[in-house]
Amino acid sequence: MPKIVDREEMQLGILDAAQRVYLDKGYHSATIADVADAAGVAKGTIYLYYKNKESLAEAMMHNHFGGMQDRFFGGGQPATLDAFAKSLNKTMKLPNGDARYIRLFFEVFGEKFTSDEFMKNFGGFFERLGDQYASYIAHLQD
Repeated sequence: MPKIVDREEMQLGILDAAQRVYLDKGYHSATIADVADAAGVAKGTIYLYYKNKESLAEAMMHNHFGGMQDRFFGGGQPATLDAFAKSLNKTMKLPNGDARYIRLFFEVFGEKFTSDEFMKNFGGFFERLGDQYASYIAHLQD
Protein backbone atom coordinates (compact mmCIF):
# COMPACT_ATOMS: atom_id res chain seq x y z
CA MET A 1 0.00 0.00 0.00
CA PRO A 2 1.47 3.40 -0.96
CA LYS A 3 2.36 5.86 1.75
CA ILE A 4 -0.10 8.78 2.01
CA VAL A 5 1.76 12.09 2.18
CA ASP A 6 0.25 15.40 3.23
CA ARG A 7 1.43 17.62 0.37
CA GLU A 8 1.32 20.87 2.35
CA GLU A 9 3.16 19.32 5.30
CA MET A 10 5.84 17.98 2.95
CA GLN A 11 6.26 21.36 1.25
CA LEU A 12 6.60 23.14 4.59
CA GLY A 13 9.13 20.55 5.78
CA ILE A 14 11.19 21.06 2.63
CA LEU A 15 11.02 24.86 3.02
CA ASP A 16 12.14 24.59 6.64
CA ALA A 17 15.03 22.34 5.65
CA ALA A 18 16.01 24.70 2.82
CA GLN A 19 16.07 27.65 5.18
CA ARG A 20 18.31 25.77 7.63
CA VAL A 21 20.66 24.69 4.84
CA TYR A 22 20.80 28.15 3.25
CA LEU A 23 21.55 29.73 6.63
CA ASP A 24 24.27 27.17 7.30
CA LYS A 25 25.94 26.93 3.88
CA GLY A 26 24.73 30.04 2.10
CA TYR A 27 22.23 30.00 -0.73
CA HIS A 28 24.74 29.87 -3.57
CA SER A 29 26.82 27.06 -2.02
CA ALA A 30 23.87 24.89 -1.03
CA THR A 31 22.52 22.24 -3.37
CA ILE A 32 19.17 20.54 -3.77
CA ALA A 33 20.89 17.38 -2.46
CA ASP A 34 21.81 19.30 0.73
CA VAL A 35 18.19 20.35 1.16
CA ALA A 36 16.98 16.79 0.55
CA ASP A 37 19.39 15.44 3.18
CA ALA A 38 18.23 18.05 5.71
CA ALA A 39 14.57 17.28 4.95
CA GLY A 40 15.16 13.54 5.21
CA VAL A 41 13.86 12.86 1.69
CA ALA A 42 15.31 11.74 -1.61
CA LYS A 43 16.59 14.42 -3.97
CA GLY A 44 13.89 13.49 -6.49
CA THR A 45 11.22 14.23 -3.89
CA ILE A 46 12.29 17.88 -3.83
CA TYR A 47 11.66 18.06 -7.58
CA LEU A 48 8.14 16.71 -7.11
CA TYR A 49 7.36 19.89 -5.21
CA TYR A 50 9.77 22.48 -6.62
CA LYS A 51 11.04 22.90 -10.18
CA ASN A 52 14.52 24.05 -9.15
CA LYS A 53 16.46 25.84 -6.42
CA GLU A 54 15.06 29.21 -7.51
CA SER A 55 11.43 28.09 -7.28
CA LEU A 56 12.20 26.67 -3.84
CA ALA A 57 13.63 30.04 -2.78
CA GLU A 58 10.58 31.87 -4.15
CA ALA A 59 8.30 29.53 -2.20
CA MET A 60 10.33 30.37 0.91
CA MET A 61 9.64 34.06 0.30
CA HIS A 62 5.91 33.51 -0.15
CA ASN A 63 5.76 31.35 2.97
CA HIS A 64 7.72 33.87 5.01
CA PHE A 65 5.68 36.90 3.92
CA GLY A 66 2.45 34.94 4.25
CA GLY A 67 3.29 34.32 7.91
CA MET A 68 4.18 37.97 8.41
CA GLN A 69 0.93 39.01 6.75
CA ASP A 70 -1.05 36.76 9.11
CA ARG A 71 0.76 38.28 12.07
CA PHE A 72 0.34 41.87 10.85
CA PHE A 73 -3.27 41.70 9.70
CA GLY A 74 -4.77 39.26 12.16
CA GLY A 75 -5.54 41.63 15.03
CA GLY A 76 -8.60 43.48 13.76
CA GLN A 77 -9.29 47.21 13.98
CA PRO A 78 -7.68 48.88 17.02
CA ALA A 79 -10.15 50.69 19.29
CA THR A 80 -7.73 53.40 20.47
CA LEU A 81 -4.56 55.13 19.35
CA ASP A 82 -2.74 53.40 22.21
CA ALA A 83 -3.97 50.00 20.99
CA PHE A 84 -2.78 50.87 17.48
CA ALA A 85 0.68 51.85 18.80
CA LYS A 86 0.90 48.58 20.76
CA SER A 87 -0.16 46.67 17.67
CA LEU A 88 2.54 48.37 15.58
CA ASN A 89 5.15 47.60 18.20
CA LYS A 90 4.07 43.95 18.41
CA THR A 91 4.04 43.37 14.67
CA MET A 92 7.35 45.09 14.05
CA LYS A 93 9.22 42.94 16.57
CA LEU A 94 10.82 40.06 14.74
CA PRO A 95 10.48 36.63 16.31
CA ASN A 96 13.91 35.10 16.97
CA GLY A 97 13.70 32.84 13.92
CA ASP A 98 12.88 35.77 11.64
CA ALA A 99 15.91 37.80 12.69
CA ARG A 100 18.22 35.16 11.14
CA TYR A 101 16.07 35.25 8.02
CA ILE A 102 17.08 38.84 7.24
CA ARG A 103 20.60 37.80 6.18
CA LEU A 104 19.21 34.91 4.17
CA PHE A 105 16.59 37.13 2.57
CA PHE A 106 19.17 39.54 1.17
CA GLU A 107 21.56 36.78 0.13
CA VAL A 108 18.83 34.89 -1.73
CA PHE A 109 16.79 37.78 -3.06
CA GLY A 110 19.20 40.72 -3.16
CA GLU A 111 19.94 40.37 -6.86
CA LYS A 112 16.25 39.95 -7.66
CA PHE A 113 15.39 43.48 -6.56
CA THR A 114 16.09 44.50 -10.16
CA SER A 115 13.35 42.17 -11.44
CA ASP A 116 9.97 43.79 -12.13
CA GLU A 117 8.13 40.53 -11.35
CA PHE A 118 9.90 40.11 -8.03
CA MET A 119 9.28 43.71 -7.07
CA LYS A 120 5.62 43.35 -7.96
CA ASN A 121 5.28 40.39 -5.58
CA PHE A 122 7.51 41.84 -2.88
CA GLY A 123 6.09 45.35 -3.14
CA GLY A 124 2.55 44.00 -3.03
CA PHE A 125 3.06 42.88 0.55
CA PHE A 126 4.09 46.36 1.63
CA GLU A 127 1.26 47.96 -0.32
CA ARG A 128 -1.21 45.73 1.55
CA LEU A 129 0.50 46.58 4.81
CA GLY A 130 0.29 50.33 4.08
CA ASP A 131 -3.37 50.02 3.06
CA GLN A 132 -4.15 48.13 6.27
CA TYR A 133 -2.46 50.73 8.45
CA ALA A 134 -4.18 53.55 6.55
CA SER A 135 -7.49 51.79 7.24
CA TYR A 136 -6.64 51.59 10.94
CA ILE A 137 -5.78 55.30 11.04
CA ALA A 138 -8.98 56.26 9.18
CA HIS A 139 -10.96 54.13 11.64
CA LEU A 140 -9.30 55.89 14.59
CA GLN A 141 -9.95 59.32 13.07
CA ASP A 142 -13.65 58.51 12.82
